[in-house]
Amino acid sequence: MTNRTEIPDGAGFVFERITQDSGRFRLAGDDAAAVASEFDGLLERRDAGRLSESRFLSSVQDLLAGKPWFAPAGAHLAFMYFEQGRADKALDVALQALDRLNALVPRDFDGMIGWEGEENQIFLRLQHIVALCHIRLRKHCDAVEVLQRLLRHCPEDSLGVRLLLGPEHLRCGSVAEARGSLQPYQELHPSYSYELGLSFLMEQDWVRAATALRKGFAANPYVAEILCGNPDPQALAVWHANLYEQPEAAKDYLDAYADLWHDTENSQRFLHWLFHHPAVLEERAGILACKEALRWERDGKARAQWLQKLEQRLEAIDDGLSERVVVQHTDMDGRRGYPWELRLRF
Repeated sequence: MTNRTEIPDGAGFVFERITQDSGRFRLAGDDAAAVASEFDGLLERRDAGRLSESRFLSSVQDLLAGKPWFAPAGAHLAFMYFEQGRADKALDVALQALDRLNALVPRDFDGMIGWEGEENQIFLRLQHIVALCHIRLRKHCDAVEVLQRLLRHCPEDSLGVRLLLGPEHLRCGSVAEARGSLQPYQELHPSYSYELGLSFLMEQDWVRAATALRKGFAANPYVAEILCGNPDPQALAVWHANLYEQPEAAKDYLDAYADLWHDTENSQRFLHWLFHHPAVLEERAGILACKEALRWERDGKARAQWLQKLEQRLEAIDDGLSERVVVQHTDMDGRRGYPWELRLRF
């Protein structure tokens, strides 16, 4: 039997427990339908250009002032504030809306609330914006808690939040959990290779750090350029497979996550040394040669050959070269250590 929980004032949102481990939200009642219609009208006028963004914002605020239980308006307003760079305000609005929905859920329920149905989507999107606000505000452990709860409710991960967990775990000091989240998706985004490299640097696992970072260099060298001191790297005249390989993606990643690079001892020295090591430069040159050819080559058969060669060179990035270069040396002054640890003396 369906167990329905209504908010105290009966204002339209209900939670229905479908099974012991699954449930759903829905709107019920004429008042709820009227408010939803009013909100849809605001969206239509805004999208048609008949309502400016500022007027739309004030109209949504007015609607929420009179109908604070109407979570769709709260979710929309929170996203608007977030896009304006007002993460604190977005978090406040999203939490207010989310608290009202959470109050409908039985305390003993921690099951699935799937993506089907607009009301469920509002609930999940509110959790998503709360997590994004925590990330932007550097409240990484709070972000992990919200993301994990969101994945329990929606394990199919319709919002792709699983991809956010690795960097957040790492900044909470949960290194093993971070790697578990990053490694399955390393090929999807160059920043994951840099994050994996950083996780190994935190434990002074130099060889595995070098291998992970070399994969990052191959996919997006601009991250390394920024960490080496160039705040505004220019795009190379080579083929970029997707937006994640371009300079803007590097800037976005470091805008969000550079702090841990700065705070981790020897991380930037190691990266600077590795990025400019002759053997790694040679490896990078071979990869860039393929990408440079792909920038200009128009013949389909020739492109396929260059893509195959590129794939072979990317697959060749393993611990072998890392083991050969990550070795201690004795310098002219008799000091012994790793190259990134030995400061040059003139």
